[in-house]
Amino acid sequence: MRARSKDGSLFANLSSQNKLSLLDEDGQKLHQVDLPILKRPSEKVSKIEFSRTTYSLLIYVNGEEEKDTSAKTKNKYSKLFSFDLETKKFDLLSKNASKAHENSSNDLNKAGQTTVSGVGSRKNGGSKLDSPSSAWGFHLIIAGFALAMATSTAYLLNNQVGNGGSKGSTTVGIASSKILKTMTEVPILEWEPGLLEEAMRNNTPVIFTKNPAWDWDAMRQWNAPYLARHLQELSRVQVSDEPESDTYTYAVKTAPLAAIIDEKAYDSGFSPRTMSTVQFFNAIFNLSDPRWVYYAGSLEQSDGKKAGILLDVGDPKELGLASAAASTRRGYSSTTLERDGEVSLPTTSELIFVWMGKPGVKAHAHYDHVHNLFLQANGYKRWLFLPPDTFNDMSPYPYLHPRRGQIGMDLHKAIVEDEGRNIPTDILKRMMHTVVEPGDILYVPPLWTHHVTAYDSEQGFPISISLWVGSKSKEIVNSLLKKPIPVSSKWPLYLRWGATYGYLLTILAGFNDDGTPSICASRLQNNEIPRLSESCIDAAIANANRVRSSRYSRILPKGGVTEGTHKYICSANSAEGFVAVDPIGEEWEDFAKIDGESLKSLRESAVSAIRLIMELRPEERWIVLFDYFETTLLAAVGINNLYDAMKAIPLKCEIKHLTKTHAIPPGA
Repeated sequence: MRARSKDGSLFANLSSQNKLSLLDEDGQKLHQVDLPILKRPSEKVSKIEFSRTTYSLLIYVNGEEEKDTSAKTKNKYSKLFSFDLETKKFDLLSKNASKAHENSSNDLNKAGQTTVSGVGSRKNGGSKLDSPSSAWGFHLIIAGFALAMATSTAYLLNNQVGNGGSKGSTTVGIASSKILKTMTEVPILEWEPGLLEEAMRNNTPVIFTKNPAWDWDAMRQWNAPYLARHLQELSRVQVSDEPESDTYTYAVKTAPLAAIIDEKAYDSGFSPRTMSTVQFFNAIFNLSDPRWVYYAGSLEQSDGKKAGILLDVGDPKELGLASAAASTRRGYSSTTLERDGEVSLPTTSELIFVWMGKPGVKAHAHYDHVHNLFLQANGYKRWLFLPPDTFNDMSPYPYLHPRRGQIGMDLHKAIVEDEGRNIPTDILKRMMHTVVEPGDILYVPPLWTHHVTAYDSEQGFPISISLWVGSKSKEIVNSLLKKPIPVSSKWPLYLRWGATYGYLLTILAGFNDDGTPSICASRLQNNEIPRLSESCIDAAIANANRVRSSRYSRILPKGGVTEGTHKYICSANSAEGFVAVDPIGEEWEDFAKIDGESLKSLRESAVSAIRLIMELRPEERWIVLFDYFETTLLAAVGINNLYDAMKAIPLKCEIKHLTKTHAIPPGA
C-alpha cells in the first residue's frame, strides 16, 4: 500500500508485514517503523494518505468486535490514526462502529464477492471512484496560469510534470451507471501463494492486494518526472488528432481481409509516432492539446535496446505467473517466441509491457491469447469483462479482419451510457467489472474480452505494467494452423469449397453449444460415420451459420456487392454426413464423386483437430473453432472467394437452384 505527498517529494509504503516506510522522491528510505496501532488480529489497514492540512500521514484501519463469535452479524468499526512526520508519533483521531454482514467465503468460484476484511473500504470509498477529487479544482487553476506562462516544452515539463504529474492533468471522474451497480464485481483477495494458480484453474479475473509488487521500485517511483529523467523517447506512441476519437483499436493491417475492404472499416483514428518523453508528457498535461495519446510497449529505444528503468520492475518470479501457467497446464509448452501482427507474444517466460496514456483514453473491447498480470502503478483503470463463450454473440470482427479478436460494440457506451440496453440479458448477467487502483494486481485470463478506460489520480496520470505469458489457447491455434488441410490444390474451386465445408462441419459437430464433446465426437473417434440426420450435424450447421452471420454481416468488400452473377445448387451426401455447395456449369463434376480415400483422410484430420481443441476449457473452444473455420476456408479457396464462402452461400438448403446474392467484384 502506497501514498505520495502532494508535491511528490515524499512517499509512504506499508508492506504486507505492516512495516511503514518513508522514502524520498528517488526511493531512498528515510525512516521505517512497525505499526503499533493494530491491537487485534481482525484489524487491517485499508488506506494511507498524506494529510493536506498537517505534516502527517493518515492511516485508516478496519476491524471487528470479538465479543460474540456466534452472532450472524458482527460489529465492525473503523479507526483513523495520524502519524506525525516530525515527532514520529501515532495518535488516534477517531473511531466509528457499524453493523455489517460477516465476510463471505474465500471461494474463487463465487466470483465477484468481496472476501477480504478491509477491502470494502477500498471499493466503497466513494469520492475517489465516482468523481474527481475536489483538490483538482486548484490544480486546474494553477495549470491555466502555468500554461499561459510557458514558453518552452522544458518549462512545461519542469513546472507541470515536476510535482508528480498532478498539476495541470485533466482529471476524469470515473463514470458510473445504474447497470454497473448490478453487475458482478471482480473478486478482491489478499495475495497468498497458490491463489494465482486457483484463479487460473477457475478461469476467472481476480484482483490481488498486499502483493509482492508493492515493494518494487517501479510501483513506488514511476511518475512523470521520474520517467522524463530516465527515458529519452517512446516509440510507436498511438496518437489521435481527433478530440472525439478517444478509443484505441488495434488493427493488423496485414490481415487477409484488409486487401478487399475499405480502410475506413477498421481505422480508429490513431496512428503510431515516435515521440520524446517531453513531447509525450506535454500532450498529456497540456490542457490546450486536444490530442489523445496512448503508449503500449516494452520501452524500446532508438538504439534497439530497452530502457534501463525496466530494472525497476522486480523479479517476475516473485509473482509466479509462468510457473502457475506451467503447473496448471494452462500455459504454452513451447519456448519459441511467436509473432502476432507487430507484437511478440511470450511463451514460457514473462514479457514486460508498459501502458501509459492521457486520462480518459480507452482500449476497445478485445481478447488476448496470454495470461496477464496487470500491475497498476499510478491512476485508476476501469475494466469491463465478458467470458470467452460470449464472444461470438457480441458481433465480433472476423478473425481474418484487421480488427480480429475484437467485438463490434463500444462496450463503454453500451454499459455506461446506454445502461446495457443493447446487450442480451443472459450475457449482461455474466459480465464482470472492476476499478483497478494503485498497488493492485489484476489477473486477466486468456480469451476474456475486456474493455479498459484510464483515469488519473492525485498522485498522477495512469501508468500500468503487464506481465504476459503465453496461453494454451495460442499453442492450440498454432498447432491447428500447421495441420495440412485435407483438400487437394488440384481440385477445382467448387470441389475445394465443398470438401472444406465437409471437413469443418465435421469438426464443429464434435462439440455441443457449451463446448463439451458431443456424441458425434465419440462416434468419430471410434471410426463411426455420423449421418446428416444426427442432431450434432444439424447443430454444427446452425453454429456455422450463426458465426458467419455474426462475424460477416457488417463486412463489405470495396465497391459494394453485385447480385445474380452466379448460380449454385446445394446437394447433400447423407451417407457420409457432408453438405456440399456446387456451382452450376457444363464442365463441373458432382461433389459426390470425391473418392473414398479423400473422405477417409478428411475424417481422420477432423478427428485430430477435435482432439487438439479438447485440450482447451469448454468455454474457450468456440472462439478457437470459429477462428480456425475462417483460416481454413482462406487456405482452401483464396481471399477472392472467402467472402462468398463465409457470407453468401447457405450451408444447408433444398436441392434446387439458388441465386447467389453477393460476389467479390472483378479485380478486387
